[in-house]
Amino acid sequence: MQEKSNTMNTSATRLLRNVTAPLLLCLGVARLLAQTTTTQDNSQTTSPHKDEVLTMSAFDVTEDQSSEGYNSTLISGANRMVVPINELDGSAFVINQELLQDVNPRYIGDVTKFVAGVGQAYYYSPLESIVIRSNQSGTNLVDGFPLQSFTPFLPIALIQQIEVIKGADGVLYGSVSGGGLINRVTKQPQDIAAGDIWGELGSYGFWQSGIDLTGPIPNLSSPNEHIDYRFIYEYQEGGGRQQNLVTNFPQLTLEGSVRASLPGGGNITATLSYVNRTWNPANQVTSGDPVTGLVDVSLFDKDSDYPNLVEKQSDTRGVVTIEKPIGPVQNRLSLQYSDDPWTDDALFPCCTDNGYGVSPLFARYREQNGKTYNLYYDGIVKFNVTDMVVNTINFGYDYQYFTNTGIQIVNYGPNFSYGDSDYPNNAVTGYNSFNLLDPNNSVQTDELETEHTWGAYANWRVSILKDRFSIIAGMRYESYWENLSNRIGSSLPPVEGSVHLYRAGAVLKIIDGINAFASYDQTYTVNTSIGFIPPGSAVSTGDYLPNPGATSREAGLHMSFLKNRVSIETSYYSLAQTGLTSGGESSFQPIIFLPNETNTGFELQVTYTPVPGWDFVGSYTNASILNADGTRAPNYSEILGNFYTKYTFQDGPMKGFGISLGMNYYGNKAPQALPTNGDGVVTDPNYLVPAATTVDAGVSYRWHNWSFELTGENIGDKVFVTQFGGSDLAVWMSDGRQITFSTHYKW
Repeated sequence: MQEKSNTMNTSATRLLRNVTAPLLLCLGVARLLAQTTTTQDNSQTTSPHKDEVLTMSAFDVTEDQSSEGYNSTLISGANRMVVPINELDGSAFVINQELLQDVNPRYIGDVTKFVAGVGQAYYYSPLESIVIRSNQSGTNLVDGFPLQSFTPFLPIALIQQIEVIKGADGVLYGSVSGGGLINRVTKQPQDIAAGDIWGELGSYGFWQSGIDLTGPIPNLSSPNEHIDYRFIYEYQEGGGRQQNLVTNFPQLTLEGSVRASLPGGGNITATLSYVNRTWNPANQVTSGDPVTGLVDVSLFDKDSDYPNLVEKQSDTRGVVTIEKPIGPVQNRLSLQYSDDPWTDDALFPCCTDNGYGVSPLFARYREQNGKTYNLYYDGIVKFNVTDMVVNTINFGYDYQYFTNTGIQIVNYGPNFSYGDSDYPNNAVTGYNSFNLLDPNNSVQTDELETEHTWGAYANWRVSILKDRFSIIAGMRYESYWENLSNRIGSSLPPVEGSVHLYRAGAVLKIIDGINAFASYDQTYTVNTSIGFIPPGSAVSTGDYLPNPGATSREAGLHMSFLKNRVSIETSYYSLAQTGLTSGGESSFQPIIFLPNETNTGFELQVTYTPVPGWDFVGSYTNASILNADGTRAPNYSEILGNFYTKYTFQDGPMKGFGISLGMNYYGNKAPQALPTNGDGVVTDPNYLVPAATTVDAGVSYRWHNWSFELTGENIGDKVFVTQFGGSDLAVWMSDGRQITFSTHYKW
């Protein structure tokens, strides 16, 4: 009891110490905000020079006025400020609202596939796993803040644009993927009344309806001070994702936000969102040959066999953000809370007759609930040393308190191997159906995790000769503390550590429209799951501490011609893979770095608007992705190529009609394991999972406030392996043909 009391006292002391600093910072900033409300310097309200890009206030990206077709020139998730893409010391691409509307994606992976270095996505229940430069899931941001969720997801209905920023950004965000990040810029309240009502019907029984309303709140707004609102509602069902599998996928999305302008400049925004998703995963984890990916889909065309197997996830998220200039400093303070409960019943079938017919090999039940409290502060100041030298400094502080509870119980055969019809009555229908002492439940986890993370960073950019040459440098200090325990096993004491991260970069304007860039970054990751812990075993914490050894190097060109109608970006990169386990796969095991820079590649991204109404986006990736021993890493297509183009008639009798065409090439992959003859002898040491090509197409018509679209993804109904491995050698297959008809009425 005394030992437990000491541990609790230590945790309480540590929590008090970590929370005191951010609370004092909040009070200090709030006091400054109050003082500046009544005494504003006239210089704070003076509009900047039209060629300068101010920060913070521009974070509310509603529409990029600097875009031409699919080419957007501004990005908000890089450097935690809004900057021109051609001034970045790394590669990036913005999926703007025009491209989102034309592609009409159901999920984010349906449109990020057109980004160089991305191209691949696979879906594990509600989780969308986007692969960026071989780093699975990447880092997920919302409005420039890390998305703290057990299953990173944000419905398309809430998104204004998607920003893919490649390369490590550990100095800015702390524990991140070395491959890059995806920043979802959400729809914000506007001071002009507008609305959108839509409905959709599609393949796999898919249907959806929604409404998006925004504008000033009557009687509370004036010409100089606005109180604006935004309300978004969406509901969908159907949408089973894989060949021959028709499963219901209900999803409810609600979000409300209010933004009020502050006297003297700046604003305060409050947002509350709720997303509830349900998935029937009984047929999702396909089976067959886990090496070649040859799947007997006939085993999985029965969509009602296991109605009690479901996965449920909901996410409640509240955000309050204040943006306010204080003297020459643009300030942003944000407080965030998320609650993310998640449950999963999974069935893992085998493909052999064990005497009871073809029956499950084992079943698993998992339940987790993560709660996250975040505080972020960012400040940016820009000043001139001389007319020829401009300094931009952005700095910040962030704090996170995360707590997570989770259970995991796995039933194995042979006693478990009942016939299909007996399955729901003899296995997983909920946590209470398990007996923790049953020896058939051979894997058990009842975990409790508490985590405190705080960090401070600074970036300094010096631009010389009127932005002809810029040098960027940055540093972060981050402190990490975590307590992992298995309440039905044994545990180790809490672990803690700290890390220093550095970055450096340069941008050279060769001629107007062509900028060369180069960068060096450091990053690390920390896993947030204990994984499988049998009773009586100790929690291994060694792999959970920060590892600052992962680096990223990149060099390339940003090119823009014909008044931004043509944009080309080329880059060559070299980085260490992150987000992998010691076995080379992504799972709930401790995540590590491969020790060396085992991923190198060349990328090309092009957007082009030949004539008004005709838009084109395309990309090409050629990479070498290796294991630590120099062999080819499984699961990744090293060559990716794609394009999407749409033409809309601008006048004449066909005015408003549009036609689109897209193509996606996924190169061959190394399998998780080589084929054998059944006795463990490899039959084809050079086997590769074949390459695949898919085609997208669509037609549309826009008339006044109405728009009608019929889009088809993978219209050839191509079936191919998207992912091996994870737990239990599961094989994930591509989506089948996906047809969607949608109509919008906007005002």
